[in-house]
Amino acid sequence: LEDLPDVDAVIVPYGGGGLSAAIGAVMKEKRPNCKVFPVEVATSTPLRTAWQTGKPAPCQHAPTFADAMGGMSVLRDMWPLVTKVTEKPLTVPLEDVAHTVRIMCQYNHLVAEGAGAAPVAAAMKGLAGRHGK
Repeated sequence: LEDLPDVDAVIVPYGGGGLSAAIGAVMKEKRPNCKVFPVEVATSTPLRTAWQTGKPAPCQHAPTFADAMGGMSVLRDMWPLVTKVTEKPLTVPLEDVAHTVRIMCQYNHLVAEGAGAAPVAAAMKGLAGRHGK
């Protein structure tokens, strides 16, 4: 927040919900107008499924290199926390995550796992809308 005092959107990988809920809670406290967007890979979208059904529900899950994200369902204890402090989830195709891993390595000299590249892929696609200072 010191480096980006005018930030109006944050994109965070969604795995079990702890990181998303924590970042969302901090941003709601420190920057109430900032939107926090959890992002999932299209091969496993438990949060999107929960938003669609209004509660944690089983979803399709395919094992991939981005397995640090997603799962079979949103953890019941995380659901009320995440919905209070984040926006509806963004979804990126696995191919976009793989492409972003390559770009980050080639141009930024960063080796990122899938969960690290997914938010960057979502940002590069403009999925958070007109936010993004």
